[in-house]
Amino acid sequence: MAPPSFLPESRPLNPVSHLLANVARRPDATAVFDAGREVSFRELSEVVLGLVNHFRDDGLGEGEPVAVQLPNRWEYVALELAIPAAGGVIMPLPLTLGEAEMGWAMERSGASRLLTEADLPPLLSAVPPVGPAPAPSLPSDPDRI
Repeated sequence: MAPPSFLPESRPLNPVSHLLANVARRPDATAVFDAGREVSFRELSEVVLGLVNHFRDDGLGEGEPVAVQLPNRWEYVALELAIPAAGGVIMPLPLTLGEAEMGWAMERSGASRLLTEADLPPLLSAVPPVGPAPAPSLPSDPDRI
């Protein structure tokens, strides 16, 4: 599956197009280390693009806040890239917030979606596998992207 057409593949680079540039240059290199697990640029891009499609298909509106309360892990990195690419605004919530504080933050921000660790397995299983990302045109000097 090709990346969504709304993701520019040329300058200026946004975080997802930068990720795709790294996929083209070094797909199997490590993008994220997480508790002994290494996630390659290819794997991360496939999850990010799948999440972008999922959020758009699920009706995520332009500028809609999405509250995320997760520890530092590779799935959080994927959400940090996917939510804005799908048009939303990520609203990280500290793990120390209680239910009342989370409710207040969501009400004040207008967020109607909250993603927590319990939401990851069904969310990631709902992401259809996507094929390798197409290679964007890259400058000949890899340090000048």
